[in-house]
Amino acid sequence: SQASRASVRGAIRCCSSSCVAELAAGVAASARDAGDSDGPHATVSAHKRARQQRSVSMIVVESVEQTYASAGRPLTVLQQIDLSIEPREVVAIVGPSGSGKTTLLGLLAGLDVPVSGSVTLCGHRLSELPEHDRALLRARSVGFVFQNFQLLATLTALENVQVPLELLPEPPPDSEVRARALLARVGLHERADHYPAQLSGGEQQRVALARAFAN
Repeated sequence: SQASRASVRGAIRCCSSSCVAELAAGVAASARDAGDSDGPHATVSAHKRARQQRSVSMIVVESVEQTYASAGRPLTVLQQIDLSIEPREVVAIVGPSGSGKTTLLGLLAGLDVPVSGSVTLCGHRLSELPEHDRALLRARSVGFVFQNFQLLATLTALENVQVPLELLPEPPPDSEVRARALLARVGLHERADHYPAQLSGGEQQRVALARAFAN
């Protein structure tokens, strides 16, 4: 359901085929411009390369601020956040409880929009997309690992991994094969038909990891 898509606690991954195509185009353009020699157009080329660098980043956060109402007063959770995450880069967001980590992750996935600044995910400026399009982008490009796993109790480990695939506008016909392969990668191929209550905490966590990479 739309509500189940909108719950987030965890890490973000982005690797849709559309993103890869955009990345390849951006890299190719950067390579062409790399041959520019210094001269009257050097400054223009530098700005052009800077724009292209932004286009190949998986995630770009610019001057983001987020404020909520608390006891009738504004509470600033995030202030002037700038962040760029490149393809294949691994980033950990760390900080004390209440410092805004989950709020930032929600903004990166388009679950919420900032009061100011912008978030660009796979070349798409999220604040310019309606909620339906942001949800579609999440379904195709984002995987979540929840703090409390959020496995569906009535589904097996295999079926839980298949959930994000089945929520796609056009579910892939090999969703079960892909889900079984992901469970095998986390060492749970023999537990595919077990329900969450029949799995240990560590096994449930691995199912959640497999599900995060399903789409």
